[in-house]
Amino acid sequence: MRRTLLSGAVILLMLTVQAAHGQIAPFTPLPPFEIVIEAPGIMPEGVDWDEAGSRFLITSLTDGAIRSIDDAGSVEIFAQDEDIPTSIGLEVDETHNRLLVAIADRSAFSGGAGRAALAAYDLITHERLFLTELGGVFPYEQHFANDVAVDDAGSAYVTDSTAPVIYRVDMDGSAEVFLQDDRLIADGIGLNGIGYHPDGFLLVAFANSLLKVPLDDPAAFSEVATDDPVHFDGIFLHEGAWLVGVNNTDGQQTLVAMSSADDWATATTEGRVLSMGDATSITQRGDTSYYINAYLGNPSAEEYEIISVNFSCLCE
Repeated sequence: MRRTLLSGAVILLMLTVQAAHGQIAPFTPLPPFEIVIEAPGIMPEGVDWDEAGSRFLITSLTDGAIRSIDDAGSVEIFAQDEDIPTSIGLEVDETHNRLLVAIADRSAFSGGAGRAALAAYDLITHERLFLTELGGVFPYEQHFANDVAVDDAGSAYVTDSTAPVIYRVDMDGSAEVFLQDDRLIADGIGLNGIGYHPDGFLLVAFANSLLKVPLDDPAAFSEVATDDPVHFDGIFLHEGAWLVGVNNTDGQQTLVAMSSADDWATATTEGRVLSMGDATSITQRGDTSYYINAYLGNPSAEEYEIISVNFSCLCE
């Protein structure tokens, strides 16, 4: 059953009250804009905006297919491979006309070995360019490839949520360990959402922290000091200027916008909006953020939503 979204007036009132109490910086979101996806049972964990194609692209935990979604909610299969039963995070690489998709296996959370792989597709022809298995690069008890980011040169960086490793995959699909550190071991989900900063580092969600990882010296990674507690799922780093993420702290899920005045040594919360508790990933379309409700706790969900949030305080 679909849940009723908060109206724009209710959200604005909530933000005004919270701002008055010094909890967040005040801002005015656009009225909620909802795209309903009628595709029963797909559990779309990942979402990204393809500017050239004027479409959202989403993944599926249950059949692995990549689907394209337009503003009317029309659904088309972008790619579906028999050897990819589960797709998680994805990244539109506009510079190189590719779509990068993190491939996993949910058995990692029920005692199985799981899987970590990266697939790349041509954005126009939908041709699969490569499918690279990552588990063999760093043998470990369990693997779960979660999210992917890409740098200016086309190297992709993939987080593994059940192994303490970030992989790097070049344009040809050749993989290596980019960062491995036992400090990245966590109970449950460890490494999660990831974003690339044009100044030469990654921002990575890890358990109850946000990490800054230099590309030229990944072992020198550090924790970003945030003014509010964070426990991010999906994140999106918008042109290096600000980060938006799905945040799960204190039993509450919010969409959070953060900025930094010191090259992400520290980060300040600029905006916060309550979700319905079912969001997993977030992307950016112009000045507006869009998150997806994947209903991971309801495998029989009939519909899913892509919902807009405008953190206008960061765009002025």
